[in-house]
Amino acid sequence: MHNLVADPFLANLSATRSATKTGICYYKLIDIPVNNVINLIKESMKTLIASFVNVVLACVFSITATAQQSFKGTWHWENNESSVSFIFSQIGNKISGIHCCVLDNGNHIDCADDTIKSTIHGTVNGTSINISFTSTFSLNKGKAVIKRIDDNTIEWTITKAPDGIFYIPKHVILKRE
Repeated sequence: MHNLVADPFLANLSATRSATKTGICYYKLIDIPVNNVINLIKESMKTLIASFVNVVLACVFSITATAQQSFKGTWHWENNESSVSFIFSQIGNKISGIHCCVLDNGNHIDCADDTIKSTIHGTVNGTSINISFTSTFSLNKGKAVIKRIDDNTIEWTITKAPDGIFYIPKHVILKRE
């Protein structure tokens, strides 16, 4: 018997049934060209790979969106003698904003006034920002890093002080208002 299979599990395949005297059913499998089977496997693999890539990309974008949190808003710190505020706007991973630092009971002030649109520029990198800032007292530029401690707390650290006199704290922990 050529191309006959005595396997009851193949009963669901497209086949021609024939019986023998012993009652065992034999199925003659319908000939399917090998190229059609290969093409079907290739298409199935393409679909599987495309689905896998979509899942991986969705995970990557989800992680990126979560890691790049918003720093937008007003951040503040104060004690009995001083107060420090930063106001940030954020578009994508770009930050801009202004600062106002009133230190030593108002004897040292480094604040943006109404004519200054931005004293701070930076780029968000996950949970931190690399900042370039300008002291409004000396008009010189410096660099700082802001690290997110939690959703309502950031840490400001100057990494390159501006030349000359400036009244911005070298290190301060600020809370979201």
